[in-house]
Amino acid sequence: MRFDNAPAFFNATYSHFGKGAVHIINDAWRGFSDRNLTEAQAKRIATGDVVGLLNAAFTVHARCEATPSPGDSLLNYRVQGAVLHLPPEWRIVISVEAGETSVDLYSPGDELVQIPTDSTELSYRVLAATEHAVQLVAEAQAVQP
Repeated sequence: MRFDNAPAFFNATYSHFGKGAVHIINDAWRGFSDRNLTEAQAKRIATGDVVGLLNAAFTVHARCEATPSPGDSLLNYRVQGAVLHLPPEWRIVISVEAGETSVDLYSPGDELVQIPTDSTELSYRVLAATEHAVQLVAEAQAVQP
């Protein structure tokens, strides 16, 4: 999927990285002022986060495989990503009830798999489920002779 505007791309990037620009700046400032770090040490911390953010941006960009319609949302992007990247026979079930949503990941044996995220943001949970399934399949394939 291609993003139709920069804010949508950066929102996806910050979600993937788990930290936005304001957090990066605040962490560097806190490190500088609270831990009595030198300015150079604080800049190294911030630089490491920025490099991590750029790596996250590349990961998000690498998944851009289609062009969205003007009304597409981040959730729609993540669901399309799951369609493209979820391993065969794995399922993601999104449930919506009054007052709550849930995202469940099921392995090929219909076993419920714990998704490693504390995020309450629905689109991020879909992304986390997709990436976790891909990771588990890759790990299983690496162990096979």
